[in-house]
Amino acid sequence: MKQLLKGILTMFFGLIIFQSEAQNIPLKADSTQVASINISSKKHEPGKATIYSAVLPGLGQIYNKKYWKVPIVYGGFVGLGIYINKNNQQYLSYKQAYYDLNDNNPKTASYQLKFPNEDFSDITSSEIKSFNSNRIIPNIDYYRKKRDLYIIATVGFYLLNILDANVDAHLIDFDISEDLSLNIQPFVAEPTTNSTILGAHLALTF
Repeated sequence: MKQLLKGILTMFFGLIIFQSEAQNIPLKADSTQVASINISSKKHEPGKATIYSAVLPGLGQIYNKKYWKVPIVYGGFVGLGIYINKNNQQYLSYKQAYYDLNDNNPKTASYQLKFPNEDFSDITSSEIKSFNSNRIIPNIDYYRKKRDLYIIATVGFYLLNILDANVDAHLIDFDISEDLSLNIQPFVAEPTTNSTILGAHLALTF
């Protein structure tokens, strides 16, 4: 029994010393191993995704392989563009109605299209001023503000498209696994006293 225990302890300490010496041996990898390491260690580049989305919205999402986001990006731009154009057309039409109503030229009467139920046949100058203040100018200001607001929203949506591509690119290489493991390995240390001490490595992987 004592001989068996002695043999087990000898093998255990022998493995410890062998492992300690093996850690100091330089490893030589062939070209195929180096190539595989380089391929596996290649990371996604957030800078590329950011530049791609800045140059062409949606291209960064394609680079991140988030293809389902591309219709959302272009759908947002199309919807905002429609509202910008709609409010701009209203703004221009009321602005033209204001000019036509005040130029004293009977041939320019676009204001009658904007207000078909109004009678402008015998309108006086004071009535024109009142009509401008109450009906035309407020509409000019209203549609101009709405148009500008949608333009600002479009710029914000463009920046959001860039930010989305950048964040997605960073998260691609981010490890969010729930794998937690504890690795315990024996080792031999030699402090300044030159005496061998048995110890252990504790490695927590998360």
